[in-house]
This record gives sequence, structure tokens and C-alpha cells, in this order.
Amino acid sequence: MKRTMVLILAISMVLLLFAGCNKDSGTTTTATPAPTQGASTSAPESSAPEETDEPSPYNFAKGKYETNADGLPIAPYEYELPITTTDEVLTFWTACYNPEWLPPDTELGEMPGAVQFQEKTGVHVEYVAPPAASMAENFSILLASDDLCDIMTHAASYYSGPFKNAIVEEEFFINIYDYKDYCPAFLYEITRDPNDRDLINTVFQEPDFIPQFVELKDKGALGSGYFTRGDWLADWGMTNEDIVTLDDLHNIMTLSKTDKGLDHPILLYSTIESTFYEFVCFDTFLCVNSFGFQPYVKDGDVKFANMNDNDLQGITLYNQWFNEGLIDPDWTSYTSNNDADDKIHSGAYNYVMAAPTGASEMSDTLAPGDTIGWVPLRKPLLYEGQTLHLGLTMSRQHYGSAAISTKCENIPLAVSWVDYRYSAAGAYDCSWGVEGVTFEYDENGNPTQTEFIYANENLPLMVWLLYATFNTITDPGMQYIEAQYAFPGGEKGLYALEFWVDMPYDGAYQWPRTLTTSNFDAADRDIFNALANDILTYIAENYPQFVDNSKPLSEWDSYVQSLVDMGINDIIEMYQKYYDAYMAAQA
Repeated sequence: MKRTMVLILAISMVLLLFAGCNKDSGTTTTATPAPTQGASTSAPESSAPEETDEPSPYNFAKGKYETNADGLPIAPYEYELPITTTDEVLTFWTACYNPEWLPPDTELGEMPGAVQFQEKTGVHVEYVAPPAASMAENFSILLASDDLCDIMTHAASYYSGPFKNAIVEEEFFINIYDYKDYCPAFLYEITRDPNDRDLINTVFQEPDFIPQFVELKDKGALGSGYFTRGDWLADWGMTNEDIVTLDDLHNIMTLSKTDKGLDHPILLYSTIESTFYEFVCFDTFLCVNSFGFQPYVKDGDVKFANMNDNDLQGITLYNQWFNEGLIDPDWTSYTSNNDADDKIHSGAYNYVMAAPTGASEMSDTLAPGDTIGWVPLRKPLLYEGQTLHLGLTMSRQHYGSAAISTKCENIPLAVSWVDYRYSAAGAYDCSWGVEGVTFEYDENGNPTQTEFIYANENLPLMVWLLYATFNTITDPGMQYIEAQYAFPGGEKGLYALEFWVDMPYDGAYQWPRTLTTSNFDAADRDIFNALANDILTYIAENYPQFVDNSKPLSEWDSYVQSLVDMGINDIIEMYQKYYDAYMAAQA
């Protein structure tokens, strides 16, 4: 179709992928996940090198691996390197968050990681890396001038409107499914666990439609959780294994006041809790999320958080703890740990949310002989033996993604170069970077981060992004989780990851991550847009007030009725309609 010029608005870099799955032809014997339904959007393959009798300069994967009946790989694929011996150049549009930390007169494509990728794959890549703050503007200019790079990171996030339009109608980007023969490493990693429907449906927007590559971790993990003082638990004859229920948590917070002298041991946020959702034992999300509704499903019925009896139960508990002096009275001024950093590191709290590495980052010495020993706590339960239905889904998907432009003169080469990053060898490079620069082997032969990385005066993660040249915030590929914690003290982070998820969970109430308002038709989107903003604003302004008595609990029914009067049930009915259609498509 005729291309049109589009004005792109700045969009936050979040994952904006939709639902779907997979089908098509193939050979051999092993089953992979059954596809969900959807209309075909595939187009004739183009930009592939012509076949001749001459030896090929390419080591493409096509035709070199076994597939199942859906044409999907049944085993991991490892590339014969180099992928190419030609001097073709691919252009790669990605972010550079700290260009000031690059060595003098050095560009991103000249950094050790980029050079290593080129030496191994034989693929010459020109890195186009505008400052991160101007990427949205830069994307809009490239799109409007029809001058996209061959590989565009986070294209779906910067494109205005459903990204499918950019592929099917505008033809700015390819449908990766049309080139699935060239990306077996990626497709194997997506489909190797048939029970991970959330990931499969994220990548396969429709059975024969893959809009982009997404970044993966080798296994699922939670991004954050809560910590408490392990040394104090020991003083009280306990370990973190003993803190199971809300009553257990209440007990150690009370002891933090009466025995250890803390004024207000609980750090609460203005959103009540973070979007990592800790108090899901109430079968709801107590967090306030002004950016969108928080749906879940109970026995097939769509529910919204912040308005039901279980929300009242949860908010009543917070109100009780506030009245007991367990919650910092300045809680509404804290949007994140950064806002309370001084108090955290001075030992004012004993219940703090942090990333897994927080166990190391928060363990400061306050005075001679007074060392804080933070340990992770699991999500509290209402009662021992409770099975959680929400909030413990561990996605392997990370932040990065990339789409392939139709402007690319050798699409199979671009697809193969990205796909290498999902193979075992490529993932190793993505995980560790370059030996002697970002990692080294210890006395046991295990890779570990170099001191140049973990002890860098600048932010170690951001330095790693430059020198390893795999941007885990932006780029496609796969990483091994262990590499993030391969530094002195990092083992505490790995312990936290394993500890947090070792609890009963069935995900029975979890909303499908790929089912969003982007699935709504135009008429329903208009209705949604007319109602949603005012309702979300009302929730954000009123629901938290029940915590600190700014709004008495006696006004709960009036609060809920206001939501009904504003039309929240109309939106819930809309979500129900699309949820029912989604589930019917899965059947």
C-alpha cells in the first residue's frame, strides 16, 4: 500500500505487544504449542539472496534444522559462523544512554562488544544511536522521511497507533513470520515451554504474524520484592522462612518499634505499593495505577481493582497499620525508594521494596559493629497454606525489542544477525560481553564481572551497556540471569529471586498480559477514552486517602458509588466482551 507520513508522539519505552500465536507447515515429529486463531497477514518473501550454483557467502539457518508440523524448530539452533563473508552493512538504530562515558573519539559501534559481534558473525553493522531523550523525535523524523534503519529497536513503542498498521498497511516493517525460517533460535526460545502462553501470545500476535523480536531472559523471575532486617530476625529467634502470614509480618513490624526503636518501620508509597504487587493475598491489586485499570478475572468474570470488598479489606489493614504508627506518616511524598533514600540508609525502616540487588545495596554499616543484614521476604499470606492467584507471574520477556525495516536490502541477513543473539553462543555474548573487559573467568572457570564493571565509579549497569554493547533496556536478544549477579555480593540477589517465588501460586485470576485496549475496536476505544481518564484520576486521588484517615472508611460505599456513576461498569463490560472473545479464540 501507499506509504503515509505519520507524526509520532513521544511514548514511554514500555513493551506494547499484543496477543496471538502460531501455525503453518513443517516436518518431523515433536509437538510445540498449538496456535491461537487469527487472520493471516503473511506476504510473499522478499529481499532474499538469489539461489545460484556458486558457493553461498551466507550461513543462514534456513533448511538446516528440524521443525514440527507448524514449521517451528524442535531444538535449539547454533549458527555456523561467520553468518556471512560479504561486506554488506546493516544499520542498527538503538539507544546510547550515557555517550559521555564512551572513550574519547569512540562511537558505539567501535566498542568491544560491537567489535566482537562483528568478528564472530561477519556482519558489518553501523550503529545509529541518538541520545535516548531524543529517540521518539528521531524515530518520527526517520518514519516521516521513509528513511528507517534496517533494524529499529523499540519501534512498536514509538509508532503511533497499532503497530500492525505499520506492517500491514503502511509496510514500514516486515512481518517476521514471513522470514521464520531464518530465526530458529528466537522461535525455539519463544515456544520451548508450551505452558508459557503469555510469552507465546505476546510474540505471535496472530498465528502467522510476528511484529518484532523481543528481549528474553533464560528463565522467568520477579523484578522486585520486599526485604527486612535479617540480623534483627536472628535477635528475635526467627529467620525469613518464619514470616509467612500478615500476622507474622505485623509481629516483626511491631517488634521493630518496641524492641528496636524505629518510629515507623514500614516504607509505603504514594501509590500504596509498587506495581510489583506485594499484598495480592487479598486476590486484588492494592496498588493505585493512574496509568490504567488493573483487571483480573475470577471464575470468568472481569473485576477491576480498587473498588471491591477485597480492596476494602486490604485498605482497612493498611489503615490499621497506619493508626498503629507502623507506616511512615510522610508516605504520600514517596513515589519510589529514591524519595526516601536517606531514611533507608540511616536504618529508619524494616520493610523496604527493592530489586534483588537491594540486599547488597542497602547493607550499609551505620556505626562500628552495626551492620544491616537485609534478607528477602515472600509475599505475605492471609493464612498458612493459601495459594495465591495473582501477582507471581514470572515473565521471561524483558524490555528490549526490534523490528526489521522493509527498506533493508538483505532482510534474511538482518533477521539472522538478530537471531544469533538468541542462540547459546550469542546469548553468552549478550550475557557476559567481552572477556578481559566486562568479564573474566574465576579460579573455578566460572565467568564473573570484572572490577572495571562492578566497581565502576559510574553506574555499573550503564557502563556495561556501553562496553558489552548489548543494551538490555532497548535491544533484542537473550541473557542469562546469573550474569547480572556475578559480582561480589551478587549471590544475595540470586538468593532473593529464588526465595520470592518459592510459594504456592496458580495464576488463576491473572489477566492475559497481551489483552489490552489496543484490541478494542474504534467505537469501543472512543467510549473508553471518554470515560477512563476521569475515573482513573478519581481513583488515584481518593482511594489512597483511606489509608491515613483523610477519607474515613465509612465513606467506602460512597466512593464506590461515585465510580459507578462515572461509568466504570461500562468499561468493565467492555473488558468482559473482549476477554470472552479472547478466551474463545484460545479454545
